[in-house]
Amino acid sequence: MILGFSLHGKGELGVELSRRMEKDQRAEIDQLTCVAVLHCCTTACMVDREGKFYFKCIKEPKVAHIL
Repeated sequence: MILGFSLHGKGELGVELSRRMEKDQRAEIDQLTCVAVLHCCTTACMVDREGKFYFKCIKEPKVAHIL
């Protein structure tokens, strides 16, 4: 949903949704979510303000590839 906001030019709504998810203890923010929020920051021209925080959240991907 966050990436969908970004793809439709509503990056600010995606960042706002991620902030609400961070406050909710039931929601788990993983690295892929941080990438989607970083894309929202790019769409909303918020890279200097918010983007640096989400960029630091991205470390090594934990995706396993099945051969």
